[in-house]
Amino acid sequence: MLSVTALNKYIKALVEEDVLLEAVAISGEISNFTLHSSGHLYFSLKDEHSSISCVMWRDVAAALKFKPENGMDAVVFGRVAVYEKQGRYQLYAELMEDAGRGRLHAMFEALKAKLAKKGYFDEFAKKPIPAEVKTIALVTSPTGAAIRDMIKIAGELDPAVKLIVVPCLVQGDGAAVSISASIDRVNRWGKADAMIVGRGGGSMEDLWPFNEEVVADAIFRSNIPIISAVGHETDFTIADFTADMRASTPSFAISMLIKPREIRYRKLSALSKDLERLCTKRLYDYENKLSNLINSRGFQKPAYLHSAYVNRLKNAARFLNLQMSNHEERTKAGALNLFARLEEASPVKVMKKGYSVATAKGKAIKSVNDISVGENLKVILSDGSLETVVSKINLGDGLDAEDRH
Repeated sequence: MLSVTALNKYIKALVEEDVLLEAVAISGEISNFTLHSSGHLYFSLKDEHSSISCVMWRDVAAALKFKPENGMDAVVFGRVAVYEKQGRYQLYAELMEDAGRGRLHAMFEALKAKLAKKGYFDEFAKKPIPAEVKTIALVTSPTGAAIRDMIKIAGELDPAVKLIVVPCLVQGDGAAVSISASIDRVNRWGKADAMIVGRGGGSMEDLWPFNEEVVADAIFRSNIPIISAVGHETDFTIADFTADMRASTPSFAISMLIKPREIRYRKLSALSKDLERLCTKRLYDYENKLSNLINSRGFQKPAYLHSAYVNRLKNAARFLNLQMSNHEERTKAGALNLFARLEEASPVKVMKKGYSVATAKGKAIKSVNDISVGENLKVILSDGSLETVVSKINLGDGLDAEDRH
């Protein structure tokens, strides 16, 4: 007959001497997860039909790169042994990997490559973050720790900045569509200077909505600058790459947008001093100009200034009179010359030289053909006229004949 202890020792020896059980890799879903105060991890791995108890000691658990949770698919590497005190065999985990994380990581990289090819991450597509903001839209869960932190920090930095909370789901089914719809809603409203899209920390599965293409599309088409603030400093999402700027945490995103009141006061003070210096310099310049005017000869002795203008006026009058006199002389000389030329060409003066004008019936006779024998003829001389009758007409004896000879 064996005691319970003897039986458990025997089974323990059988199990621990089996080479195949010294190093196994078991995949399954984590359940009954407990983080003990000692730092040890206690959980079960299960599939559709069975489960096995697991334990991971504190020093091994400290090296994990993720936080195990119930429902997470995992691969556990370790050895199978018997816990003799309770007669129960279990898996002593020496390494654990997130089985689901590998699948999600592949999806993440595939979408990242697709969006990079479409230009979603290009620098030229990034909108500038405004230096001064009056209204910030917060697209996040209205009940999470992130929103409380952002409201608190904003109040400490500058209570005058208005925060508009645009609630959305940030985890689970439908979260990606909810985030996208809230981003579009802020753009339709159009009164925010900037937008913070994000949430607090969590597992890769918790943060996954921010790795969905629908969220990246909404961020890329936004007309309002967006700061992505998802999780902690070590967490990177597709939203971070697409946004105009990334913040390591939601709290830091607020501090990136809102300058402390002291900085704004110092800036206003500096501007006030610059304005004061500018006004002082301008006033000094005007005082110098006024002083120069007061000390000028024209201001000190107005009569001098008056006499100068009078002298200039007299000089101008003399010059005008001279010009008018010269013009008058030139005009008079021209008129006399014209009169002399007219007098020289006067018919009266020509007739005084011995010429006369013959007329018949009130018309001057220019040709022998203009008159007949027996017609009355009037001859006008320089000092009178004669009346006679044509008795004979001789052709070819006129002035033209004399010119020919």
